[in-house]
Amino acid sequence: MTRFDAATSIATLAGFQRATVDHVIKRFYEDDETTRRFLVADETGLGKSLVARGVVARSIERLQDDPDVGRIDIVYVCSNADIARQNVKRLDVIGQQQTVTSRLTLLARGAHRLDGEPVAAGKAVNLVSFTPGTLPGNSWATGTLEERALIHVILSDHLDLDSTDQRSSMLFFQGTVTKRSTVENKVWRTREEAERNGGIEPTIAKDFVKLARHGGLLRAYRQCLADTRGRRTRLPDAVKAQASGLIGRFRTDLARASVAALEPDLIILDEFQRFRDLMDPDTETEAADLAHSLFGYGQARVLLLSATPIKAFTLAEEAAGGDNHERDLTKVLEFLASGSTLDPSTITKDLTEFRTCAINGLPVDDVRRRLETKLLAVMCRTERPRVGEAGMLDVEDHPVGPVPASDLAGWAGLHALAAAVDAPVTLDYWKSVPYFANFLDGYKLGDQLRARLQAGTYAESTRQALGHVQTLDHEAVERGEEVDLGGARLRALAGKTLDRGLHELLWVPPSLPYQRLDGPYRDIDSASCTKQLIFSSWAATPTAVASLLSHEASRRVDAPDATVNRLDYRAEGGRPGAMTTLALFWPNPGLARLTDPRSLAVADEDGPGDAAALHDRAAAATAGRMPTGATTRATTAEAGYWQSVIGLFGPLPPGVDDAATIAEALSGHEEDGDEAGAPGRLKLHVDLALATLASPVINEPPPDLGPIVATIGLHAPGNVAWRALGRLLRPGHSVTPAGHWLAAAALASGFRSLFNRAEAIGILDKHLPDTVYWRAVLTYCAWGDLQAVLDEQLHHLAIAEGFTTPLDDEALLSLAQGVRSTLTLRPSTYRAFDPHRPSRRISFTSRFALRYGTGKQADDSARLPEIRAAFNSPFWPWVLATTSAGQEGIDFHWWCHAIVHWNTPPNPVDFEQREGRVNRYSGIAIRKNLAHRHRRAILASTSPNPWDAAYELGLDEREHLGELAPHWVYPGPAKIHRTVLPFPLSTDGARYRRLKDDLALYRLTFGQPRQEDLLEILKRRGVQHDPARADELRLRLHPPTNAGVSTSEE
Repeated sequence: MTRFDAATSIATLAGFQRATVDHVIKRFYEDDETTRRFLVADETGLGKSLVARGVVARSIERLQDDPDVGRIDIVYVCSNADIARQNVKRLDVIGQQQTVTSRLTLLARGAHRLDGEPVAAGKAVNLVSFTPGTLPGNSWATGTLEERALIHVILSDHLDLDSTDQRSSMLFFQGTVTKRSTVENKVWRTREEAERNGGIEPTIAKDFVKLARHGGLLRAYRQCLADTRGRRTRLPDAVKAQASGLIGRFRTDLARASVAALEPDLIILDEFQRFRDLMDPDTETEAADLAHSLFGYGQARVLLLSATPIKAFTLAEEAAGGDNHERDLTKVLEFLASGSTLDPSTITKDLTEFRTCAINGLPVDDVRRRLETKLLAVMCRTERPRVGEAGMLDVEDHPVGPVPASDLAGWAGLHALAAAVDAPVTLDYWKSVPYFANFLDGYKLGDQLRARLQAGTYAESTRQALGHVQTLDHEAVERGEEVDLGGARLRALAGKTLDRGLHELLWVPPSLPYQRLDGPYRDIDSASCTKQLIFSSWAATPTAVASLLSHEASRRVDAPDATVNRLDYRAEGGRPGAMTTLALFWPNPGLARLTDPRSLAVADEDGPGDAAALHDRAAAATAGRMPTGATTRATTAEAGYWQSVIGLFGPLPPGVDDAATIAEALSGHEEDGDEAGAPGRLKLHVDLALATLASPVINEPPPDLGPIVATIGLHAPGNVAWRALGRLLRPGHSVTPAGHWLAAAALASGFRSLFNRAEAIGILDKHLPDTVYWRAVLTYCAWGDLQAVLDEQLHHLAIAEGFTTPLDDEALLSLAQGVRSTLTLRPSTYRAFDPHRPSRRISFTSRFALRYGTGKQADDSARLPEIRAAFNSPFWPWVLATTSAGQEGIDFHWWCHAIVHWNTPPNPVDFEQREGRVNRYSGIAIRKNLAHRHRRAILASTSPNPWDAAYELGLDEREHLGELAPHWVYPGPAKIHRTVLPFPLSTDGARYRRLKDDLALYRLTFGQPRQEDLLEILKRRGVQHDPARADELRLRLHPPTNAGVSTSEE
């Protein structure tokens, strides 16, 4: 019988994370008086999801021996589906047993898999994920078409509906979908999926029908079907009025039946402050009712994760608006206490005593220890030491002035326009949103203006004001001409990005280059070159920034409007015509091994060496394989390049011998433009390549054959991908040579898409105007050291995706496809309002800069997970603009170490949450500093993966920085960049200075009423200048089994 061992999962954790896991498990299962609910409130960026992984592993290890547990169900609940996608793989400690759904109401489609293969002492282990926003009562009453189709299928099967009633039922569940055929197709797909996966879970279906019958729903539903018989296109008005409410009740009953089917043993609530109302016993909603049933199931343990479980600091004006730190803390404690012997009222009493002592300068040690003991029974929190972290922060106070007169005139015009349409407007509108009159969707000013313009009822004052407001030139945008950026802050951002040439870089420079960078990368300061994450308090800002900055980037690149793809697999007269293109993306293991830049760079002892020297070493390594004899300069001699690369360095791996399979991998599973029934153009190329492998013949090699073959070995995407994936293969892996080759081919196909983009063509044509395109691609890959970039990306992508065990073919292909998907990300289309022509929208195609999660427009071409993945890659976008939607729970640190505070947040907690998105585990600033100090030793290491060696060498700072080194803090030239953009002669600067003061002390007001008043009293007592007193007032909630994250200064 297979037993589960948590050791592998625990071994990957830092010491302070293991201490937290130990404490949680002790409180859940081992103490004399245990608790069923526990909060881990570690500071942002310290890896709460990894702690949760450890808790999952240790819980499975215990529950496999519990005779009262038949199967082990782990339920993961988080605030949105994108966070779920990010974290669910990290929590999957089994590696295969997971049932994931974003909606509880869809569990019936996969619940039969819950009783799957036993993996822990004869017990099945399941990981189920959903978001509370999709619960009935928390979302649209009619839900999604996916839910409605499932309900229709269950009802039609259990009620044995005839064909006429089935048609009526589909009409009933059509909801807001305009086409009946769309509903019919979804119903067909639902049935097909159910049959393929063993059917809809019968217990859930049966319980659902029973609930619907007892509640009178079935009777009302049947009456609606009777009233609808014979209808084909729309419901009768009387039925339509009932349908929405009935569907909402059906969804609630299906959710209740689904909750009953779960047998949760551990429930993880991630970033639970986003749905705190569901935990409040006084909340009387269907969603809260369902949540209470889930949280209170049997002996289930509930693990809460949040760096900000409550608003840790409430300003006076926020308190006047209803925020209440003290009340929120009490409610959280009451929720936690319901699973323990804790009495929250005693904590309230101790906090009152603590405040009195703090205000009067009295000793607080005794009351502080009492508070710590009580709170640690249900929560813990690990924080970074203030020492050490400061060395990683670089603050750039970047005043945006001088503001041109045209901008000031624009503000006057905007103010006049708001008055003319009777809408509010403040100076912050103008400061925060360039061309606000174009990006005003969702604001009252926009609604009022649009209504008047469409109705033709606007006054002369409106017309005059529009003439003075800053608005976009529609025709100039459409023609791709220069458009003024329209705002001082955006001009400052352009200065940090476009003016530094980032629009000419197709990827971020590597932290550990194997050679000196060249071309557009030559003069880039690698320590400060980073993607930019923009946080704004205004929902219109991300769309405006992404649209205008991408427009200007495309203009500067001078991308062609329309072009034939330069790297297509063209056929001429039924014969392949782009074999040299194929050679760029064809992995050749023999050539790749001989020309590995990482190995060849070891000779460069004083930093990255000259690219020409590296190339000479590669050419020498391949010289023995080059053909000899007469040379030719004829155009047909190009065949010698691809014939040598494909045919002279050894056979393909066993199992890679089918042309169709190879073509599928090299195409990236995309159509290659073939006509139906005709042989694929790519397959024609593959057939010729396989024939060449069988009998390579190069009669007249070109004179530069050796240098070109060396260049292809060093820098062609196919060989780069094969080497980078190979560095992930640790002892115990089960990746086959064929799986390795096919994954490399799939990844390399993404670079064909990248270099076929108009922006890439514009960049290469500018720098290499007279170079054949396939050669230009190789040159650019050398300039930007693609090998070093891909080595770095894949190592950290494997960590981000939770691949902690040795890989197999499927896992390696998944990683390759993950990289490929970021390379092939479609541009987003954003649309601005044109007040001069209200019926037409101004369209922007954006790729250099994108927005994340503003929710103001629903027509994004790229979805949030795809945007996040692309920003977390070294490839475009360079800029991501967001609001609070990107503030909690999302990683953005893998290739970004710069935060731009477009608006200074009023609260220090929000400030920390924002910066925590990039100040995280193994971020790019950490990697740059490791490479800066240890480059020579990393390259000389015998470790197959240079980044394994880098982190091992980084342990040299453990003595000084404790367990945070090297993954969270490592000194060096690269810093976490904090940029603020104050306007001259404004309150921006003073607001920022006050926020910095509050950042240092706000934690001392934990659990207190009127926190702002207490903070001012502490400042007047000089606590900010008295480290000993400040330390005395700080609650220590790190796990008692660990002394906290220490540094030598502590």
